[in-house]
Amino acid sequence: MTSGTFRYDLLTIILLFLILITIFVVYFPLAAAIIVGLTLAIVLQPLNKRLETRLSPAKSAALVTILVVVVIALGLSFMTLLLINGSGFIFSMIKDITEWLATLGPNQIISGAIVADTVANVVAFLRAAIIPLFTSLPIILFQGFIMFLSVYLFLLKGPKISSQIMNALPGRLTESVQKISGLVVNTMYAIYIVSVEVALLSFIIALPIYYLLGYPAYVSLAIMSGIAMFIPIIGALVVMVFLILYNLATGNIPGLLIALFIIYPLVFWIPGSLVRSRLMGKRTSIHPVLMMIGIIGGISVMGIIGLILGPLFIAMLVSSYQILIDQMAMAKSQESEPVLQ
Repeated sequence: MTSGTFRYDLLTIILLFLILITIFVVYFPLAAAIIVGLTLAIVLQPLNKRLETRLSPAKSAALVTILVVVVIALGLSFMTLLLINGSGFIFSMIKDITEWLATLGPNQIISGAIVADTVANVVAFLRAAIIPLFTSLPIILFQGFIMFLSVYLFLLKGPKISSQIMNALPGRLTESVQKISGLVVNTMYAIYIVSVEVALLSFIIALPIYYLLGYPAYVSLAIMSGIAMFIPIIGALVVMVFLILYNLATGNIPGLLIALFIIYPLVFWIPGSLVRSRLMGKRTSIHPVLMMIGIIGGISVMGIIGLILGPLFIAMLVSSYQILIDQMAMAKSQESEPVLQ
């Protein structure tokens, strides 16, 4: 007599997992580009759904992908051009800082010469790191091509695949997966949309302030301030230390006070702390400190791609923790219920 309860075939499950693991190992060098494409598609899905009311799904996904390519390409080209044009002024500011540090007496707690040599070595390292970027440009372009193909594919097929998976999952597991996916979607929105909004706000505030204060390469400094917003606390700290050292090196004490009491609150604290926390609070319940750990830890472990993957893993960890607590609470409540005879 056969049982009416369906049982998964263990050998089939093992074979499927082996196939998935093999594919993951073979395509691991492209995993980062594919995951970034997936996260971008998640954020762009509302726009894609609006366009699908007027266009076919394929045309809508293609149009959204092309728009993303154009916006990213124009944005990177514009920032790179401005940074290159202002690089001479930036390096002259660094030179002033190193020369001033070298004049500090050796009897200080930290010798100025040692600090100056450290700064000079960091600058030399950054210059040397730029050259390999040009040599690996074909690989970077190929990774970008894979990423945008992934964006198109996930925009086109992502909702259908998601619904198929949800419909195939058992009831309780479906609820747990929905909780995880909901927090992941909100986290991705916070990473992309909120970070870009905060960076633009910081750039817009910084540009006239740096110009009025007479900083050389004020546009490059404003761009650096905006980019710093993608790395909470640490990014703003690096730019502030640079401005403080430059004002000390040039003997500009009023400029130092302005940097501390005007530039930091307006350019960094308001966008990076006040505005970011409010915008992110509307989308995700993850504490800003946890988000910062995800960003900084992700960058330290995975490089620049960790800016996205780090918070993504934190979101999955937080949602998994919430689901575990809910399951334990449910089990405890069931144990405490009286058993009817």
